[in-house]
Amino acid sequence: MLARAVESLVGQTEQDWELLAVDDGSQDGTREYLADCAKNESRITHIRMERNYGLPAFTLAQAWPRARGRYYAWLFDDCEMAPQHLERLRAALEAHPDAMLAYGKARAKLAAGADFVIGQPPDVEKLLHVHNIMPNICVMLRRKVVETIGWYDPHVLLKRLCDWDLWQRIAVRHEIAFVDEELAIERGTSLPGSIGRSFATDFKLVRRYAATDRNARLHPARIREADCFREDLGIELSETDREALDLMLLEHTLHTVDVDRSRRIARRLAQEGSLLKPWLARFANAHGREAKPGEVESIAVSALMAKRLSDLTASTIDAEAKWQVALSVADARAALLQQGEEQRELLAAAASEARSIGDARQKTIQELNAERAGLSYELAQTRKMAEAQIVELGARIENLQHELTQTRKLAETQLVELAARMENLRRDFAIETEAIHRDGQATLADIAELDTALVDALNALAARDKQASEMEGTLEALVLETQKVRKLANERQEKIARLQWVVREMQTRAREHAEIQSSALGRSAVAWNRWRQRRR
Repeated sequence: MLARAVESLVGQTEQDWELLAVDDGSQDGTREYLADCAKNESRITHIRMERNYGLPAFTLAQAWPRARGRYYAWLFDDCEMAPQHLERLRAALEAHPDAMLAYGKARAKLAAGADFVIGQPPDVEKLLHVHNIMPNICVMLRRKVVETIGWYDPHVLLKRLCDWDLWQRIAVRHEIAFVDEELAIERGTSLPGSIGRSFATDFKLVRRYAATDRNARLHPARIREADCFREDLGIELSETDREALDLMLLEHTLHTVDVDRSRRIARRLAQEGSLLKPWLARFANAHGREAKPGEVESIAVSALMAKRLSDLTASTIDAEAKWQVALSVADARAALLQQGEEQRELLAAAASEARSIGDARQKTIQELNAERAGLSYELAQTRKMAEAQIVELGARIENLQHELTQTRKLAETQLVELAARMENLRRDFAIETEAIHRDGQATLADIAELDTALVDALNALAARDKQASEMEGTLEALVLETQKVRKLANERQEKIARLQWVVREMQTRAREHAEIQSSALGRSAVAWNRWRQRRR
């Protein structure tokens, strides 16, 4: 499994990584395998522990001085990383600058092919109640949070739960990010020898200890082996609590073959605990003497095994009771299924009818879909035609607006020219009228003078006619006077004719002026009507 775990890291899409592989005193070929990996891959470092400590929190802390990255993640020999594991977790931390920890989901493999998913969205309340919602194989955290919150607590009491303890210490102070994606496979849940399966834990004692403030002394550079067996937990311990803690310490030292420490713990249990007293009394009755030191250790181991067997038996009995309840529920369900057998034919008929209805409904839906497709096509064609007409109408409107602008400019120019021409005509007409008026006045004055002269001539003629009888001798003079009068009369007639010509000329000019005004007004009206038609 270790090779499969390492290969899953080598195959990551995120290749900027280093692996600090801590070998906890293995004797199964792990040492040689990791040494070979480190030889062939420069990013892998093999850290060898010469004895087995059995405490992941303590052994992993030995890698801290050699770690160079900004982010930390964990890889265990019974796990495999998905190819996108590191990439997804790193992206989550970079997308949430305030998050100190990011985690995803893992699929736990059980025996006989069964499996389930580990990992739920962040819930601090669940974490505080020892409900681990974060699979440790799918966690990545920032280096700086280790500087402030500290490392895994290596105490034996948290041997099974050191990861949960670190998560809850971070969660109560910092934001955490969740990747809703399966990022790893975990196989430890199916291994009888895994820590979670083989080590008993007092959860009430764990919860009380986890509530203490330990961050300052849990920096990985400060962690020592003695911290794993610390007796001062910072909480008040009853005799029952002390005995439970000693039993966990004894069990751990037996697993790691720590003989000296297991003997000391066994002697303390014999002197202070209540578990060994009946065993020691039984030994004294059987042998007629008290147990010797070496025998005490054996009795302590026997008592521990008996207690674990008793606890296992109690768990088995509890499981049997739950199975009995489950079987009763299954029997009830079987009875309900038997009763439902009679209704199966009715249900089958109903299902057949439902299928018929469904087929008819499907056919109707297909027809509606076909009709909808036809309408959609017609609508699309109509829309295209309308869009083309709108474009054409826009072009026509634009052309009309351009023509209107040109017509308006032309009309304005013509109006200005017409106004100038009318002004010139008005000025010329005024000048000519004034000249004609002066000529007429002068002609009238001349006619008046001629009339006066004619009257005078007529008077003179009358006087001379009167004197004709008296002055026959003056006939030639009279003839001359007559000719003079005729000449004056002819001149008067010419003056009158000229005056009539002047009047006719004035009338002609007046008609021309009126025609010019009418023509100008007509052209203006035509231009205005044409503009209004185009505007419409």
